[in-house]
Amino acid sequence: MKENKSIDEISSLKDYAYYIIMSIGKAMLKAKIFVQLKASVLDPQGKAVTNSLHNLGYNDVSETRISKYIEITFSSDNPQEVGTKVEQICSNLLANPNTESYHYKIEVME
Repeated sequence: MKENKSIDEISSLKDYAYYIIMSIGKAMLKAKIFVQLKASVLDPQGKAVTNSLHNLGYNDVSETRISKYIEITFSSDNPQEVGTKVEQICSNLLANPNTESYHYKIEVME
């Protein structure tokens, strides 16, 4: 969306949300979080998918690992603060530290 659009020219909900965010001067941040089993942990769900792929004729598939992808939107515009919160959320709720690892990136929402 061009920054010089007036409120009368906005045609979509996404453009409207962007207009509101830009008018108050505060960007929102989104954390994109990937949680996966550690390499040493067996993945029975992934093994089942691999077997199904073989049954469908995809015999060149050697392994499938199942992971989780989570997006969390924050009203904060402070990446350090959001990063700290994401670390806490991942270690306390989203990932089991015994069997899973995680990584994430924080992006400014458009």
